[in-house]
Amino acid sequence: MLKRLITLLLTCICLSSIAYAAQVSEKQGNIYYDNQQLTSSGKDSMAALSPDGKQVVFVRDDALWLMDVTGNNAHAIVVSAENDDVKQNLTELNNPRFSLDSKAVYFLSAAWVTSNAVHVVDLATHKQHFVTDGNSLELIPTGKYRGYLIVSKHKYHQGGGSYEDFWLVSPKGKAIKSLGEEEERVNAFLKAN
Repeated sequence: MLKRLITLLLTCICLSSIAYAAQVSEKQGNIYYDNQQLTSSGKDSMAALSPDGKQVVFVRDDALWLMDVTGNNAHAIVVSAENDDVKQNLTELNNPRFSLDSKAVYFLSAAWVTSNAVHVVDLATHKQHFVTDGNSLELIPTGKYRGYLIVSKHKYHQGGGSYEDFWLVSPKGKAIKSLGEEEERVNAFLKAN
């Protein structure tokens, strides 16, 4: 009986520690890590936690910032800069997402009238470059296409009119294939791969 009770208790402890996952959030313009306040500028948003759990990326004053999960070493990694070449334009920065190895950050920037641009910044060198056009950005966490991007692209029908289509894109920006307009098709693709 005592062995069963100990086993049950250990199982509950293990399951609760597996179910617990650290999270970052934003409240009133400040970044929190597991409910511990990391910033106090009142201007911070769109926080994302690195896959290795060591860093947080966020947006402040139209710049991308990086800091440790302790709130230390906060510094800008991409600063807003207007450019007539839409592929080089770095304004309205948003939606930062860490690469799966935590060594780079993908993000969106204003570009064309109908589409944003996806960029990536290398965290070791702070060099950034254009990846592809897109209005949304997600990274595939597992499976055959692990580390690839799913990007919503603005497209035009041959007979006129436009639509948004989800695309599978390589980390370097090569459009692999259309996944369709509906999120259900994207989910089906992810389950199959």
